[in-house]
Amino acid sequence: MINSMTGFASLQSSYCEYNWTVEIKSFNNKSLDLKLRVPDWIQGLENDVKYIMAKSIKRGSVYLNLKINNISNVFNPKNLNQKTIDLILESIKIIESRATDIGIILTPSSSTEVLTIYNNTTALEISENKILSLKENIMASLENLLKDFLSDRRKEGLALSNILVKQIQLLELLITNAKQLLPKRALKIKETIEANISTLTKTNFELDENKLIQELALLAIKIDVSEELDRLQTHIINFKSIIAKGGLIGRKLDFLMQECNREANTLCSKSQYSSLTNIGLEMKIVVDQIREQIQNLE
Repeated sequence: MINSMTGFASLQSSYCEYNWTVEIKSFNNKSLDLKLRVPDWIQGLENDVKYIMAKSIKRGSVYLNLKINNISNVFNPKNLNQKTIDLILESIKIIESRATDIGIILTPSSSTEVLTIYNNTTALEISENKILSLKENIMASLENLLKDFLSDRRKEGLALSNILVKQIQLLELLITNAKQLLPKRALKIKETIEANISTLTKTNFELDENKLIQELALLAIKIDVSEELDRLQTHIINFKSIIAKGGLIGRKLDFLMQECNREANTLCSKSQYSSLTNIGLEMKIVVDQIREQIQNLE
């Protein structure tokens, strides 16, 4: 199972005279960064939400927004507490009067703002048992929402893994093509060296045969790219194995692609054969494309 770091889910639910909406969305990040907006009048709710999310999500910037409404207060005027409303209005009157006395002009309070203050005030008057039950219902709905959210991330992760498999197959094909070029490359380098030696001989330049053999041996070592190609092939095998196992694979795959990029760079620098250099450059492009996709994986 492979998870993307991007995902989205939302729900609406209710309990007694309360309803709530919750939305979770996430984006790429090197570590886990939880940003929660939950009502603070339900004690311990934020910590509980953070706990269940941290259990299931390991990487990404995750945003959760929870809004709770008291349906009875909003839609049943008869249930409004007249005494509480009078206290709120009297408080607003005192504040506005005091502001005028010291030369501060406040904008008039709207009925919507008064209702918001009323809802926040009455929320504090709920019994502890009702708050506990409300909290339990909210957490149960969040558990379901989290399942939907993780499912969305898994779907995205599956799509990304399919893309990565195709890209790694392309990289594997480039390695095969590079290996097929090696005999022609060796022949071309041999012809170039022989031509250079022939030129030196014609100029009556005295050659130290032992020195020449040593230099040619060093040159052969310097331009040998078989190890780079073999290491690239090994990295691809490990890449496929990690994809097959799933889990938290983003950082592992990114490290492998860093190594592949290093091998492709070395291949280009040692190539001395234009066709092989072109393949090395194509490898670098594919590796960059793979790394870009990997950044989305958890």
